[in-house]
Amino acid sequence: RALLDQRAILDNASVGIVFTRDQRVERVNAKACEIFGYTEEELVGQPGRVFYVDDADYAEMGRAAGPVLARGELFQTEIELCRRNGGRFWARLAAKAVDSAATHQGTIWIAEDVSQQRRAALELQRTLRELEAVFENGTVGVAHSRAGVIQRCNRKLEEIFGYGPGELLLHTTEPLFKSPDDYHAFVDAALPQLGRGEYYEDEREYRRKDGRPVWCRVAGRAVNVHDPEAGLIWIVEDVTTQRAAQSLMLAARDDLERRVAERTRDLRRKNAELEAE
Repeated sequence: RALLDQRAILDNASVGIVFTRDQRVERVNAKACEIFGYTEEELVGQPGRVFYVDDADYAEMGRAAGPVLARGELFQTEIELCRRNGGRFWARLAAKAVDSAATHQGTIWIAEDVSQQRRAALELQRTLRELEAVFENGTVGVAHSRAGVIQRCNRKLEEIFGYGPGELLLHTTEPLFKSPDDYHAFVDAALPQLGRGEYYEDEREYRRKDGRPVWCRVAGRAVNVHDPEAGLIWIVEDVTTQRAAQSLMLAARDDLERRVAERTRDLRRKNAELEAE
């Protein structure tokens, strides 16, 4: 009954299980056969080398695992292994002596195919690297704030407000506003909108570290509207130059309209004088 129960457990396990003794396969479960692409009959009696990509990998595994297993301890690693058809895959391995007091009696190996997880992890790392590059080299300021405190920002945001690297981290955003009243007016306008999961956008005058004014277009959104603790993401664009150009253009327009009005009055006056004659 105990043997039947053990066999049932082995055959229905979701991980590959291999028993080895004297560096040869003694028993395997169905999942191990599936992972490596062999039948049970093909694997039993095979040297442990059959699972490895080459002799160098097999020898390295022996050097790493041998001393740990000899002490009756658990050995764990991730390594690229080989299927019967020559295909390679990444496996998470755990091994331990069947009897810690008599390690020569053999070893049980637990193998799990983690190729998909590794691919996903590598893809995630690649995506994060790309996002980090965009974050650090963006032409606009980017900040993550929580409860009015800057948790992270890129170098461009620091440059916009005239701060050195890292100076804004874990500091409140209030000093960036031209006055406490302006800060509170911004908060009162932005938070309700952001709390509803809406996009908030505003353009106003701020203050650099040295006190000089800087006009910024600011856009913000909640990281997760259902989790206020997740904070807010802000995109900040310095529009001081554009505002100055716009002011010059408006001033030129006003001056032109004034000149046209003056010229019109002059013409009317001269017309009136001619008619009077």
